[in-house]
Parts: sequence; structure tokens; C-alpha cells
Amino acid sequence: MREVTSSKSPKDYLPLVHELEELHSKGIKLTLDGKQTTPENIARECLMSEDSNYMRDYVTDGKGNIVGIDFNKINLRQI
Repeated sequence: MREVTSSKSPKDYLPLVHELEELHSKGIKLTLDGKQTTPENIARECLMSEDSNYMRDYVTDGKGNIVGIDFNKINLRQI
């Protein structure tokens, strides 16, 4: 596990954790860079990430219903 000093505190991500827990409880699949994971892991990775951000990629069922959300890492140093 990597250690990162961040100006962000865990309380900054409580709204994200709660949002993702609600979506997950409704059956929406959550992935981080293509791997299924928990709302807590997604929030933790977003919190630890200093050199990159995460973009949401919404997956639909063809009828416009969201069935999954993939958080994809975007490296800010390459932009």
C-alpha cells in the first residue's frame, strides 16, 4: 500500500462514499480502472491520488438506464 500526503481529508469524500453506496445498493456495478470494487475503495483512491483525477464513465443498458460506473484514472501531468 502506498503512502501519500494529501491536503484532502477523509471527510471530504464522505458525500462520494454515500452516493456510491446508494448506487451500489440499487444494483449499479462500480469499477475502478475496469476492476469491480467497493465505494470505499473508489473514494480512498480518489483521496490518495495527487497526480491524477478520476473520470466517470457511465455504462447503460441500451435503454438509457445506468447499470455501471467505471472510474478511470486521468493523469494530470500528461494533459
